[in-house]
Amino acid sequence: MTRWPIWLCGCACVTAIAAEPDHPRANAPMPFAVGVHALFCVDDTEFANDYRDGETTIGYHTTAAATIDLSPQARLTLGVYVNQRAGSANSYTLARPVATLAVGARSNQLLIGTLDTVRHGPSGYSLHGLVAPLQLESLAFTRAWEDGVQWRVQGERTDSDLWLNWQKLNTPEHREAFDVGWVGEQRVAGPLRLCGQFHSYHTGGQQYDVGAVGESYAGGPGVALAWEREREGARRALRVEGFWLFAKDRPDRQKPELTTSGRGVLLRASGQWHWFGAFATAWRGRDFITAEGDANYLARTRAGIRGGERRYEELGLSAQWRPAPSLFVELSARAHHVETTWEGSVRLTGEVDLELLRAAFGGDDERTPAPQLALR
Repeated sequence: MTRWPIWLCGCACVTAIAAEPDHPRANAPMPFAVGVHALFCVDDTEFANDYRDGETTIGYHTTAAATIDLSPQARLTLGVYVNQRAGSANSYTLARPVATLAVGARSNQLLIGTLDTVRHGPSGYSLHGLVAPLQLESLAFTRAWEDGVQWRVQGERTDSDLWLNWQKLNTPEHREAFDVGWVGEQRVAGPLRLCGQFHSYHTGGQQYDVGAVGESYAGGPGVALAWEREREGARRALRVEGFWLFAKDRPDRQKPELTTSGRGVLLRASGQWHWFGAFATAWRGRDFITAEGDANYLARTRAGIRGGERRYEELGLSAQWRPAPSLFVELSARAHHVETTWEGSVRLTGEVDLELLRAAFGGDDERTPAPQLALR
């Protein structure tokens, strides 16, 4: 098994634990909060090209959890995650526990257990903010629950997300599988930002020899120009960015003839004026293949033909609004130019982030407030 991604993630996460300590008062009360987060989705893609099938996804995933502040430098979150897709034969497509130990300040923390995954970016939702050639964006709706270790930095000038997500154990039925990724952005001066992304997917294991051992990794540097202004609740934003990406896909170490190395250039632009948004994407790639990327970008057909040059463009319009302070709704329509064919898709999402209760318990302070229900 390839161990270097595990050691890389573990060594980097040590810096969160080594942050400046904060010694809390003995027997101090411990604040806690109970909340619900839910993401609803109606996603219809009308694809009939040689690379990606069309699909309709209607469903939601929701997390109900309680977060206990053990100290200013440590938090424990416990709850439950449920993912349901319309038409599923099961009562719930996926139900999993939520258990996260966070160590460090909220701006620089190590997470062990359930990971913080879903991000909203210029063209909609994705996992960790990965661009589509590295990972399919709709996984934010179908596979938002991840388990492993994560180092999250959210500062005024630095935004970084490094994670290890263990997807499968090695069993008599299948190989183990995990992915490692990093997404980072550094503000340099004014609107200039330096960016970078990396994603690796590995299958292997030593306990049971079943299936192929392989890996797929891709990533590269990027640069962005971003302007944003908000006045009287009205947001105006413009962002232009570009990434130079490389990829190496080795699905089976015993079959070197399947190994493919490629490269590509991704350009994206997005703008928002009050509730209205627009975005555009252009991609040029050669022999670029990844295990979890959007097939519209990859040099791999549905018939299994690998390699070659690819071009892809996407244009989209969106409308965003907040019917309630805790509810964010977005409707978007996209035109996809796959080689020489134009195709379309529409997406409606609703995200709810609701805090139900905030209180404190424990301690010997007579001034500790009693629990109060605070709906918002």
